[in-house]
Amino acid sequence: MSFSRKSLRLSWLLLPAVLAIFLSAQSGWAQFYDLEVLVGDTSGLSGQQNSVISIYMRNYEDTVAAFELWLILDNPDILEFQTNMDTIVAVTYWACTEWDGADCTTYVAASDYWVCTEYDGDECIDSVYALGYYECLEYDESTPPNCIDSIFHYGYDSTGIDTIEAYTGNLDTVGTLVGGWELVESRSLSGYGNDIKITAATEAPPISPPFVPGVGYPQYGDIPLIKILGDIREIPDTDTLRTVKIKIQSSSLNHFSFSDENGDAIGINTEEVEDTLWWECTAWADPPENTVCISWKRIASGPSDSFEIDTILVGHLDTSVVFLKDGSLTVELGVCGDANGDTDINLLDILYLISDIYSTGPDPVNPMMADCDCDGLPGANINLLDILYLIAFIYFDPPGPDPCCEGF
Repeated sequence: MSFSRKSLRLSWLLLPAVLAIFLSAQSGWAQFYDLEVLVGDTSGLSGQQNSVISIYMRNYEDTVAAFELWLILDNPDILEFQTNMDTIVAVTYWACTEWDGADCTTYVAASDYWVCTEYDGDECIDSVYALGYYECLEYDESTPPNCIDSIFHYGYDSTGIDTIEAYTGNLDTVGTLVGGWELVESRSLSGYGNDIKITAATEAPPISPPFVPGVGYPQYGDIPLIKILGDIREIPDTDTLRTVKIKIQSSSLNHFSFSDENGDAIGINTEEVEDTLWWECTAWADPPENTVCISWKRIASGPSDSFEIDTILVGHLDTSVVFLKDGSLTVELGVCGDANGDTDINLLDILYLISDIYSTGPDPVNPMMADCDCDGLPGANINLLDILYLIAFIYFDPPGPDPCCEGF
């Protein structure tokens, strides 16, 4: 067989592309986004407690120092997140607007806002998520008056602390990217365990710059960001619906955000949109000026005595930068540790695995049931450790721990 010089040159030109495809296939991922948040697919057995749902993160452009993440189950009849009724601390931040010496005489509540830090003409091209309050510098002469110029004041001067009763979720941070973070907490907003909202930061509130550095980049999703514990309900073998989806909620940025060590949001775009403000008069002037309102309050919507059109900054997720993947949990049929599918755990399962791993024996009937050593690795990771795990469980006195087929 002979090759022409032209064909050899073509082969060399194609070699980089072939190598790129090969390496991408070998590594199992390709970079398309700055940040990826992925809920792992897992499986478990009917009635299994402490099932682990792992959340993974890949990021290639920014350090992640804080995040909020809200997960919802599409079928809570199959799975529920573990929750406990706890007393948690709620903090209100107050900013002083008027001082009398060292005493504050007037104050407002400070909140988290999107604050524009750079404009291109009238268009905001960069912003940060910051704690503080807006002060109006100039009003027009309308009734009620409309603020036409304002300034944002960063920070706060004092805090008010209250306690509330809430359902909190059970999290596992051992061996995760948030292990050692100062703030890691969760709540079921519904109170029924069919959802869980996670709030985490390298520092406790107030979450404002400068941050202690968080999770650096690049991250390839090899280590879980965090783990959530759930309990699988008793599912009859005759039920055909055995999978529950675990969905990431991102439609409201009140429940989804990732930020870097400077407090800048990752993958959030802001734009100015029109906002209608509705006002209801609560007191009118005496005749003959009885068409003049001297006191008013803002209401949610019309009908009203007056209204105004304002513009506000609204943030939305940039899906060209951030990728989200929902996960699932499937309730498996079978017995954990039963490699040969005879619904029992004994020496035959040990011999079955030895034949599969070290000889040319058949694969396990249900690979998830054979991956029984609780190693927590994705998929069915069957090896010598599973064999040793079964030996300890069957023959040791006292017996080793029960087989564990979480497969997260």
